[in-house]
Amino acid sequence: MWIVVFGEEAYGPFATEDECYVFAARFSQEPNDWTPLLEKYVDYEEFSFTADGTSTGAITIRVQAKTGYLATLNAYVTNGSAAAGAGDLTVDRVYLAIYADHLNAGAGGFVIF
Repeated sequence: MWIVVFGEEAYGPFATEDECYVFAARFSQEPNDWTPLLEKYVDYEEFSFTADGTSTGAITIRVQAKTGYLATLNAYVTNGSAAAGAGDLTVDRVYLAIYADHLNAGAGGFVIF
């Protein structure tokens, strides 16, 4: 399942494939310019979204950047101590995903609240 997030508002489902959420954030302020300004993951960067379905397996998150996409990263719950999985996301509920560079042995990941 995928969700595309424009700024702070979620529009989805955009497409369906496994349990991956795609964020496209921080667009240019110029009229009709939908170019994302994000170029890399930044510690404590926040993304909000509404789940378009209840999770049924491992959850990953990918962010659309200025040029293509950033790495697909694991999502975590319980303040980052456990991998997010089945039942951790519930359809139509609003969530906050915060990037943390110390997760996944320093590879980074997202904590979902």
